[in-house]
Amino acid sequence: MQRWPVSFWRRKKRETELNEEVQSHLEMAARERVEKGEEKKEAERAARREFGNVGLVKEITRDVWGRRWLRDAADDARYGLRMLGKNPGFAIVAILSLALGIGATTAMFSVVYAVLVNPYPYANSDRMVHLVVHDTNSNRRYVT
Repeated sequence: MQRWPVSFWRRKKRETELNEEVQSHLEMAARERVEKGEEKKEAERAARREFGNVGLVKEITRDVWGRRWLRDAADDARYGLRMLGKNPGFAIVAILSLALGIGATTAMFSVVYAVLVNPYPYANSDRMVHLVVHDTNSNRRYVT
């Protein structure tokens, strides 16, 4: 049995730590530039430019943590349920449409299976043969 990492359940704490880490990198780079003689605003702008896209860095870090697909699936499910809750009429129509579609598909495949795939209720029905005898004297065919 695979155990969930403890950090999976402490998502907010990890996010806070990530924000603090990114912010400290930006502040440290800006401080170094100020110490070299640049203005504070220009140093902060240059540090941010040098660091790159902050959002992208955070996303890549979250990907490295793993289990992103699970978090995305949970977020998508919550969003979908929230939208269905806002439009109950649409939700009822969508659920009924899905139920009818699934029921009709199940019925069709049951019929196809019974008629085409497994048509004979005999053991080894795939080994049954169909004989046609042709009598050359009377020019008649006999089907057995």
